[in-house]
Amino acid sequence: MKIPTRNLLYKSNSILLERRLKYKGQLFPKKGEIVNIFDVLGKGYKIDQLIELPIEIAKNLQVGDKLKNGDVIGGNKLLNLIGKDKGVKINFNGLVYSKTKEKVIVGEYATESQLISGVYGKVVDLIEGKSLLIKASGLVIQGVEGYGESVFGELKTIVSVTTVNPKLNGKVVLYSEKVTRETLDMLIAEGVIGIIVGGLISDDYWYLIKKKLPFIMIHGFGDIAIDTALVLETSDLQNRFVYFRPGVSQVLVSENIVKPSILNQFEEINIGSAVISISPKTFGSYGKVEEILTGGKLRVNFFDDKIKKDLMYYDFVSPTISI
Repeated sequence: MKIPTRNLLYKSNSILLERRLKYKGQLFPKKGEIVNIFDVLGKGYKIDQLIELPIEIAKNLQVGDKLKNGDVIGGNKLLNLIGKDKGVKINFNGLVYSKTKEKVIVGEYATESQLISGVYGKVVDLIEGKSLLIKASGLVIQGVEGYGESVFGELKTIVSVTTVNPKLNGKVVLYSEKVTRETLDMLIAEGVIGIIVGGLISDDYWYLIKKKLPFIMIHGFGDIAIDTALVLETSDLQNRFVYFRPGVSQVLVSENIVKPSILNQFEEINIGSAVISISPKTFGSYGKVEEILTGGKLRVNFFDDKIKKDLMYYDFVSPTISI
């Protein structure tokens, strides 16, 4: 008997993702260029107000030019030598927004933010000054449910609360064991920016949402540790920087992948096989096949509520690792 697969870990070189500036500004790469993980893709500026400059003073400025407090614009070089025309001194930080035949509009800003790539890939499209689309590649850890904003950070694997150390601030943590409220409180207190878990009970699920800590569940709902095979396969990813994407329940460990994984669409199911339910009443529940019944039914021992249920084979998917 075969059921559809859900790939927990695989290699891909065709992951499309958008990288967006926090504020409108400048993007540096051009369409078709290759970007690396730590490349600065652009800078954005939080504009406080727009300032209009006469074209006579600002005629040499171009859209996208930056102005710094103390810069001098305009003026005649020859007259400046004899002290007759020294131009106009700017007393703010700004960015040239637009230019016409009559005037130049400059946005005064107090906040500047950088956009770090976070991935290896190729720029395939862009919206000037706002965002770009990258065709990225790397190792993908795929979950079933997530919440929170995407973040970029160093990956740390924690096997138990006793191994937690004070160097987790700003890190993405893969917690391999069953999660407790004590664990969550400790990780929050340590300042982690994202957490990968096997599963969460509903109370802890809503607790993390309330705390606004981004998370990804690998297997589903319930008191579930991450599959040992997945922990072993990802053990050498320690200290690698990852792009954590709860919106698509995905962690991307970006690198140049020449040969992507061959993903099987279906998997043979036997007694002892791990399965994830996609049935409406037990969606996301993770368990193992205890018995293969007649009529296409599987008797599954679910880990989250510790009960056995008989469901049709098409109510399940098979978690697989393809690297």
